[in-house]
Amino acid sequence: MKRLLGVLALLAGAAITSGALPEKAAVLQAIEVMEKSHDPAATAAAVPLLIEFGDQSPDVAIIYSPEVTPWKYEDFKLDKETNERVVALLTASYVAGCLKQQLAQNRFDGNPYDGWLMVFDRYLDLKSKYGFASPGIEQLLLQHRLGTLRDYADAKNRFKATLDDYFRLLGYHSVALVRDESGLAMVQGNIGGKNLNLLVDTGCPFTTLDPGKVPGLKTLGQLGVGLRDSFLGPLTDPTILLIDSLTFGEARFVNQPARAQKLKIDYVRLPFAGILGLDFLLRNFALLDCGHQRIYFRSSRPSPEQAAAMAESLLGSGYSGVPMRCTTRLAFGAEVNGNPLGWVVDTGATYSLLEESQSSRLHLTFIQKDRPELGSFLRKDVEGRAVGLRGIGLGTRRLRVVCLPSLSVGSQTWQQVQIGAADFKVSELGDGGNSTADLHGLFGSELLAAHGALIDCSSLVIWFQPDGAQRTGR
Repeated sequence: MKRLLGVLALLAGAAITSGALPEKAAVLQAIEVMEKSHDPAATAAAVPLLIEFGDQSPDVAIIYSPEVTPWKYEDFKLDKETNERVVALLTASYVAGCLKQQLAQNRFDGNPYDGWLMVFDRYLDLKSKYGFASPGIEQLLLQHRLGTLRDYADAKNRFKATLDDYFRLLGYHSVALVRDESGLAMVQGNIGGKNLNLLVDTGCPFTTLDPGKVPGLKTLGQLGVGLRDSFLGPLTDPTILLIDSLTFGEARFVNQPARAQKLKIDYVRLPFAGILGLDFLLRNFALLDCGHQRIYFRSSRPSPEQAAAMAESLLGSGYSGVPMRCTTRLAFGAEVNGNPLGWVVDTGATYSLLEESQSSRLHLTFIQKDRPELGSFLRKDVEGRAVGLRGIGLGTRRLRVVCLPSLSVGSQTWQQVQIGAADFKVSELGDGGNSTADLHGLFGSELLAAHGALIDCSSLVIWFQPDGAQRTGR
């Protein structure tokens, strides 16, 4: 996250590659010094420690801007040395207040309110000592006296609604997803100078391109080479395509393998030229934010410390994590009406689907139409068609709508969840095989977006926002 704005903005990019962070016990002691002491010797040691921790720690948020930290941008008409000392003391007091609140709550939060409160006491002491005034702090003090300071702080909290900048701080490249009218998530990329859309599909094991829409790529056979892939292992199939350069915004990927296959759905014109499959997502340590419609990539796997810091921040923000397993599919376990059921994480599915054969075991009922059709006294089940890619997905199947009275995923339980049920087997989809024999449902894009899912392809954890959190996904 770009936690440091203005003159310190460049520090954020280096934060994850710097040296060891100060110990938490030392940070807490330094906070106490800034809160209670005005002794120059004591504060001199606390100031650099606090600022270093605030700059470098990946699980705290410190905002710097002219509106939030005005003293950093004002001229106090003091001599240079005194001016620098005043700014450092005010900044360290602000950081101490922010850190105290975030460390106590174990929560990543850029709200500056607690930082301002600690600044006020330090400012009044320095103002009396050096005879200067800060117009910006005086305005904050006025809002404090009027009782409007907390609301003003909420408005300045740049991290309240999104973790996007935080993921950037951890070394991820952020790319926006686009959705068509059906809700499918795509990413806009460029291959060989041609702009195109690629469907982001965790349910497709292998990245696939339609050769009619992405011409000019050479196969391993034409190049006379093999490829050792970090996810798929040795690749020797001469028909596999090699994408020499693929870009998404500023992110560039080289030598990515793909399967060549014509992509076709009955009676549907596809808005994408290929599928960004699970192999690509795992190989490039992707993180999918289904709620805020973004995808993130890293050039290397996060370190154990970085992964732990991210998990701690998400837990502190109310997210619940569920471990996934990965063979040819990403999958996790849940409970339907107290009965265990394995699900495939499938961002390429517009709607979630259950194997129809599971309905009896799970004691489920199908949703019926509000009234009988003309000439009948019986209400019929609500029906539709599941339409999928030939040779990769479902093809075309009849489906009925079923209601799950309760769906428990990790620590969360959702009531009255309506999904589709169709006559299919997860194990028979594409490259499923025996590794998916215990999986009986597709957890599709509508549930992933509705519950703000974060799919971490590096740590193999799927995170869900707490119930009631604001989401922008469909």
